[in-house]
This record gives sequence, C-alpha cells and structure tokens, in this order.
Amino acid sequence: MTFRRFLLASTLSFALPLSAQFTKDPMVIGWVDQGPRTLGAVHVQSLTTSCPKAQFFTSALNGGVVFTAGGTAYDPVTQSVWITNGTEVQQIRLSDKKVLCKFKAMLMDSKAVVSGLAVGRGGTRLIQLETRAGYAGLRSYSLRSCPPIPLRDGCKLSFLGRSEYAAGLAYDPVRDLVLYTVTKPFGTISINTLYVAKDSARCKPICKQPLPFCGPPLLGTDVLGLAYDACQGKLYATFGGKTGVYHMPDPSKCVLKLSHCCNKGFGLWFKGLAVVPGWRQFPFGGGCVGKGCPFCNKIRLRLTGGDPFPGNPRFGITIEFAPVRSYGLLLLAPGRCTKGVGYPFLCGAIFPVMGPTTLVIPYGFLQGKGQCLASGTMPLPIPKDPKLCGLTLCSQALAICGIGSGIGLTQGIEFTTTK
Repeated sequence: MTFRRFLLASTLSFALPLSAQFTKDPMVIGWVDQGPRTLGAVHVQSLTTSCPKAQFFTSALNGGVVFTAGGTAYDPVTQSVWITNGTEVQQIRLSDKKVLCKFKAMLMDSKAVVSGLAVGRGGTRLIQLETRAGYAGLRSYSLRSCPPIPLRDGCKLSFLGRSEYAAGLAYDPVRDLVLYTVTKPFGTISINTLYVAKDSARCKPICKQPLPFCGPPLLGTDVLGLAYDACQGKLYATFGGKTGVYHMPDPSKCVLKLSHCCNKGFGLWFKGLAVVPGWRQFPFGGGCVGKGCPFCNKIRLRLTGGDPFPGNPRFGITIEFAPVRSYGLLLLAPGRCTKGVGYPFLCGAIFPVMGPTTLVIPYGFLQGKGQCLASGTMPLPIPKDPKLCGLTLCSQALAICGIGSGIGLTQGIEFTTTK
C-alpha cells in the first residue's frame, strides 16, 4: 500500500522543530519592493480560480532596488521563507515572523544581483540565481549553519544573449530538478523561456519551453518569480502584478499548459515567488495516565520536522512529557481517526483504527531529566513520491510504565500530508 512507503528509521532524535500548520490550502508567498528608503514587504496570495487579492504578511528588507533584483524561497523543513532584495538575504519563520537568519549574498559577478532563490535537497541547500544583462549564474549554500556556507558549485548560463537576464527560480523536490526562466526584452512585450535542469548540473538544461505570459501587458510580461508545487503538478510564474498558473505534471518533459491568471490586486509587484504547501492536523481527545504510572497528565504527541511533504527527510512524530523510563509505542494508521474505542486496561480511548494496516512502532525506553519530562521522536522520512501527497493518517502514542504496571496515552492527531 502507498501508506507503507513511509520509511521508518530506528534512531531517536530530540531536537526537531515543531511542525506548525500555516495554511490548509496551498498559497504563494513573495517579497515586494515598496520603493526607495522604505522597507519592503512579504505578501501572500491564494491562486485558486477565484483569485482573491494578495495580503500583507510582514515588512522585511530595504526596497528601491533594480528591476531584476529580488527572490523568494520556502523551506518546508523549518517552515520559513527566504527572501532577498538582490544583495541581502533573510530567513523569516512563518509561525511568529521571527527573523532566523540574515546575511549578505555572495555573488560570483560583482555587477549582478540576486534574482531568485530556491530551497532544495530536503531543506539542506539554498540555491541562488544571480543576473545582469547578458549574464546569469547559479550557486548554492549549505543550510547547516547561519550564515549559510557558500559552496564551490557555481556555474554560468552560457546561452544568454546580450540583453537577456534570468529572474525566476524554482525547485522540484520530488525529482530534484531546478527550474529557471530567461527573459529577452522585446519592445513592450518580453519573451520568456523556461529551462529545466538536474540539480547536479544546474547550468546544463535537459529541456526548455516558451512560457506564455497571461493577462494585460501593463501588469508586466517579464517573469520576476517562479515556484513549483510537486503535489499539484503546478508551475507558478509571476510577472509582478499578475501570476500565471500552469499545469506541469512532470517538469523533466517541459510540457505545460496555462490554466488561469490571477491579478495580485494589492500592493506593488512580487519580486520572487514560492509555494507554501497546504495540509491539516486535528487533535482527538487528550492525554491521560493510568494507575501504576506517575501522574504525568500533560503527556502529549506532536508532529516535528516541518511540513509532511514528499521528500522531507526530517519529518517525525514526538511523544513528550511522558513518565521517565516508560516504554513508548507509536500507533500510526492510514485514514481518519475514529471517535475513539475504549479498553478496560486503558485510561482513555484509542483513536487510530486497529487493523492489519496499522503500524505499531517502538520508541524504546523514554528518557528525560524529570519524572514527567521523558520524550522521544520517531523519524518518519517521507519518500520522494507524489503519490504520497494528500494522505490522511491517524497517530497516537502509548507509554508503558514499569513492567506493565500502568499505561499512559497521548491525544490522537489526525493529519494530512501536503496536498
């Protein structure tokens, strides 16, 4: 079954960040240049066919930059957005808008500006696109520290014409492909071409395709940002004041079809674009402990390691505030949680369906520095398979105290993988 394609690891971890649900449905996010001597902004927008107006999210980075400068990337592991105004790069956590990291971009060409950002390789790389007229280059940073460490993997796009530039960058996390656009100014209407390359050879495209603009030319014909949603098979290209939505199930074939176009409708133009995936989580019941266990009534379960998206190597499920030295078990079942089934030897109800497809995975003995501070994380790295998008799962954990003298239960959590 598709559900069993989750890869189960046996090593426990104790330092993964909480997974917070930011949006139930996918939306795009992008940096906005609001002019000289003014802070820029980050705006979000849903690109459904009803095309609601973009909304303000937060202020960030100085504006008044050149037309091609600016980029945006989303990191689903840390659930944060990376933005740039062409020279500075900043990371902002979506849950509380806290700036997590800020650094000056390392450019391979001193006359270029950063025109695109993307996060790849399971959240371990920040890819940078830089450009000026007649030049574009790609390089990446390791995201294992702040500031990120620039890697010696830079390359130059050798096929640009004298007036051409590149200002759209996206990443397909399922196939590890880099997507970027090259724009040729041509009077009042520019010509944009989409290129797709393997991440291991970013400057050697495997295919290309003309990218038609959408909407009135007055709202822009130059691609200023690019994003790809692997679960929905959709490519998003922003022309600043409007964004085109294209069906593109497999970027490696460079076959796409324009679906619809959304006017931004609020504020100035997007400079860079990224997709924030949609998913959901719901609690069922509450934690409890039975006789024979310490009174650890705050015992709970939580999702960790970022969004549950195909290709996330750090996703996991954590039990915490459990009795110290109790033995933890994780229940994980496909489908929705039930209303709960009670058993006489338990203090509460079991919410996952207990059947042949239910996984019972041992955490092992839970350790902690206090009687009710034991915890453990079960890594559940999600394979790079688009068939794993939109799954519904139900989880719950047990903590067995002593030699079966008592059992603690967490609440149940029903959640979906990104859709």
